[in-house]
Amino acid sequence: MEEDVVFWPDSAEKKYIKKRIFEQSAFPNCLGFVDETLIAFTNKPNMESSDYFSHKSRYGINTLIICDDQKRIWYLFAGFCGSAHDNRVFSNSKFSRFPDEFFSGGDYILADSAYTNTPNVICSYKKPAALREENEQFNYRLSRVRMKIEHCNSMLKGRFQSLKGLRGVLNNADDHRKIVFWIRACCILHNLLTQEYYNPE
Repeated sequence: MEEDVVFWPDSAEKKYIKKRIFEQSAFPNCLGFVDETLIAFTNKPNMESSDYFSHKSRYGINTLIICDDQKRIWYLFAGFCGSAHDNRVFSNSKFSRFPDEFFSGGDYILADSAYTNTPNVICSYKKPAALREENEQFNYRLSRVRMKIEHCNSMLKGRFQSLKGLRGVLNNADDHRKIVFWIRACCILHNLLTQEYYNPE
């Protein structure tokens, strides 16, 4: 079922997405926004707990999500432990390793400064470059439209409260796999609900 609900848009859908985002932000050829969200645990894992401890001082699993302006999830990569940096998770994703399967004709997504600029990932400027006036303006414009991914992650956790703090204790690799399956299931349901909202007929 996942491949029927969480999938990369085809050329026709890309056209509509780029048109909508351009009208909202003036970023041409933009397909969406990328960010990671921590799916936190309520309890300390019994297996490799330090690997799961994130910079947010919580245990959990990192989940990389790419969404469009309507908060529909087009790509999902869950499974890295909480200690992994955003850019490391992204660089290990199929999305990063095989960009030609996702992009064509100057398509790209927007990201914050935790990521690395590539032909298909446009990031906000880091300091000290971010302090230049023209770069400040660019960062402002980017951050305003990139808020869509933060809204998407908030909506996902709002709909499925378990993702704010998964109960139980992670004891082994099988528990880890079950958590990843649960995250993916919630993203599938999120897309179904989002699709119903934007296309009620």
